[in-house]
Amino acid sequence: MKKITLLVLAVWLFNILSLSAQTIPPTGGGAASVNPPASWVGATASTSNKTLYQGSATKPWKNGSIPAVPGQANATFLSLYSNNSVITETSTTITGLTAGWTYEFSYYVMTGSAQTPAGLTDFAYAAEIAVDNGPYFKQYDLSSANNVNFWIPGTQIFTALGSTAKLKFRTLGQTAKGSISNLSVTPGSFKVVCGINPQVALSKVTLYNKCFQPYVNLNDAFGGSVPQGWSLVWYNNNTHSGFIPIVDPTKVTSPGDYYAFFYNGSGCYNTDLSTAKVTVSVYPPLPGNGQVILNATSIVNECPVTATVDLTTAFTSPLPQGAVVKWFDNPTHSGAPVADPTHASVLVSQYYAFFYDTGNNCYNTNNSTAIVKVTKRPCLPVPLPIFANSEKVNDELSPAIAMYPNPASDEIQVTAADFNAISQIQMFDLKGLTVYQSKGKPTKTINVQHLIPGMYIVKVVQKNGSSSSYKVMVVK
Repeated sequence: MKKITLLVLAVWLFNILSLSAQTIPPTGGGAASVNPPASWVGATASTSNKTLYQGSATKPWKNGSIPAVPGQANATFLSLYSNNSVITETSTTITGLTAGWTYEFSYYVMTGSAQTPAGLTDFAYAAEIAVDNGPYFKQYDLSSANNVNFWIPGTQIFTALGSTAKLKFRTLGQTAKGSISNLSVTPGSFKVVCGINPQVALSKVTLYNKCFQPYVNLNDAFGGSVPQGWSLVWYNNNTHSGFIPIVDPTKVTSPGDYYAFFYNGSGCYNTDLSTAKVTVSVYPPLPGNGQVILNATSIVNECPVTATVDLTTAFTSPLPQGAVVKWFDNPTHSGAPVADPTHASVLVSQYYAFFYDTGNNCYNTNNSTAIVKVTKRPCLPVPLPIFANSEKVNDELSPAIAMYPNPASDEIQVTAADFNAISQIQMFDLKGLTVYQSKGKPTKTINVQHLIPGMYIVKVVQKNGSSSSYKVMVVK
């Protein structure tokens, strides 16, 4: 078990490290030339090495050479020339940033005197570094004897305003012969300042096992994008304490609180106190093979109604947490589910049951074996009901009352010469069961969309106690 854990950790670290990317163009690595290093721009910027300005044999440094860049014995670096008529500048673009995050990069600056067609240049008296469109807020004094031909280390810390930032470097000289300042930015000199960056933004603060699986995927709580060079990791504490994070956050089986961090693979976290918390509940898995367990596998229509069956009678067990039962006419939940399972068509020979996860829009299975077979039973004619006041059911409407359309599929309109004289309107099926009854003051519209197609009786009761009943047909 220990070997497996260490293997998983090794793979995890490798995947994170492989995401790392240099986000600031270095000044070395290419050949010395009159051109600036790759991804740097500037009219008087060029690339030099420790023996030759711009790599030209006719432009050696004073005294033959200058010190090599610390840690880069044969490296090239950026050189920038200026004179008393113009202050020159070179720049590059820092990429792969995340707005709101704090970054630090390190570099070296120095001045040197080189042979040019106009003679030896002077030493520059200052160099300046700036990030983005702010002022040149960091200046390096190059004029003192201690700083001539000496690489001065520097650092710059800034908070990103967006995904990119502009890095600018300029040299200051006051003579016609001009002066040169050098800049060295090496790979690995750019990094995030650990522990003080924004929290991981979560889209959910609670999770339960999705689609009735026996585990929870913590990453379902994160709906954003991971910053370049980082990975999303989870701990069961808010200070990323412990040897490793949750090894597989996609299959968590223990309920509790979990905290999200961004990690760069080199010991750096976005924060040392995470408030990005998700609370996990792990509900019991579905019994058996994960199918809906029905208490009936066949169902017969009830007479005298012959058009539908009630599928809900085939499942009466408690529902799993967050679930509803949906019925389809196929085993792969293709198409739309049965709109009204209590009135499913008998023209379909069998229906398939599924548990539907309402919070995650998914089903317990893509191949249901929970089948209910439907048998259509022929029914004998049923006589019309006899009501308490024994009035006759008329085939033709009273001249004073009209009902239309008949047959009807959506609504029945009731009109009367004196509608205010009506105290109540009732509607019965052929069993004598009430399917509609007006409440309070009767309305002129009866909604029949929910009714099973067939014959119904509408009874109109007057305020004087008299009543009359009429046959109406509901169709679909």
